[in-house]
Amino acid sequence: QETPVTSSLGKLQYQDIDMSDASAMLRMRQTEEYQKLCRELRVSVNTAVLRKLAPPSAKDSQDRPDTPASLSSRPGSPTNGSVTGAASPHDYEFENVYLGDKQLRPLAAALSVDKRLRSLSLLGVGMFDSGMVALCSILRRSPLLEILDISSNRFSTQGAQACVALAQSAPKMRQVTAKDTALDPEFAERRGLPVTVTAARLELQAVLAPRQAAIDAAEAAAAQRVAMQQLQQQQQLQQHRHEQLRQKQHMEEDSGSPMAGSQPVRPQTAGPQKRPSYGAW
Repeated sequence: QETPVTSSLGKLQYQDIDMSDASAMLRMRQTEEYQKLCRELRVSVNTAVLRKLAPPSAKDSQDRPDTPASLSSRPGSPTNGSVTGAASPHDYEFENVYLGDKQLRPLAAALSVDKRLRSLSLLGVGMFDSGMVALCSILRRSPLLEILDISSNRFSTQGAQACVALAQSAPKMRQVTAKDTALDPEFAERRGLPVTVTAARLELQAVLAPRQAAIDAAEAAAAQRVAMQQLQQQQQLQQHRHEQLRQKQHMEEDSGSPMAGSQPVRPQTAGPQKRPSYGAW
């Protein structure tokens, strides 16, 4: 039997959700997973998280005539915590939303429902070691995760090592932004953090650097192929225009039309006729 999705923001009945919208169904599942984990862990739900995960209603889908029903927004564009479409990788952003370590486990469980998760920003969410460990252990279920922003959080050695383990298990991860954290060399030096943190940072760089270099090389090769194709198209266009001009000149010559620099032909007038000689008679 279907039960309504409830939150502190009010009740969202299933009949209010566009069932043909795949992204709306995904976010509904994520909301249910988040609320279920909060109940199990005896943690109060975070209203900011519910706003970002809340599925759009059927009326919201009708108000977007330029967007297909299977997409919640244009593919590839960040959507402030919302997904970018069921057929494309998804980006999530929870910047400066205070969560604390207790919220990280239910949130990570909800995000792991989306197998198309591509990037996640958790800048300044009040995350310490236990939250970082829980987050990284659950995000291993996301095979397409590429970018993670954990800046301005206060984890230490355990959190740094958990981030390294996540990078090793996530084959597509290529970028971890960690400014103003233990993984930031300036921050670690300023705070006098142990060498284990430095070792974790160097190990993380060793994992991510080859992947980013391979991506940069592939993008450079693709850009070069595009430039070569454009050059070939321009050369073909110039050749085609030259051929058209040459054909036009041949047609003018064949039709006998005067060309530039030619003199007009004057008609010849009849000269004086020679009288017959009488001696011939």
